[in-house]
Amino acid sequence: MPSTLLLLLTLLTANAGALPTQPVGGASECRLRIAAGGIPLVRVRVTSQRDAWFVLDTGASGTTIHVELAKRLGLPPSGAARLHTVEGTAQVTTVRLGTLTIVGWPVAHDVHAAVHDMALVRQAVPDAEGIVGQDVLAPYDYLIDPRRGRLTIGRFSAPRAGVRVPL
Repeated sequence: MPSTLLLLLTLLTANAGALPTQPVGGASECRLRIAAGGIPLVRVRVTSQRDAWFVLDTGASGTTIHVELAKRLGLPPSGAARLHTVEGTAQVTTVRLGTLTIVGWPVAHDVHAAVHDMALVRQAVPDAEGIVGQDVLAPYDYLIDPRRGRLTIGRFSAPRAGVRVPL
């Protein structure tokens, strides 16, 4: 499948996660890596233990973590969920990440993430260890600037050249 046709849509049906644990004021600019096919990745800190590259998927409803990363971090299952991807639907376990922070942005999120092999995603981006979805992104304004390799996230006015798209 050509990477330009790859849809990274993930729908996680489970209880909504908690809101951020820190108040939001202003915005932060974070490093963004653009992989083949224009797929954006952000560096995240998972459970305050490990930094990893996660796909920034604005079409995903929830956060997903790769099976191997969940094992390395020793994360016990916290529940189950139904995961809908372009490959189909699967019953998966979930884990509580406790804290998930996009590196460069001082807001921590208490996230329940789906645990999945992410086979299709890892075909396109072999070092992706997770997906950041709308459970983290939706409460904020965010601007993805692939040319500069930057994600601006927080509270800010839309730039003159940008377009605000309400979700």
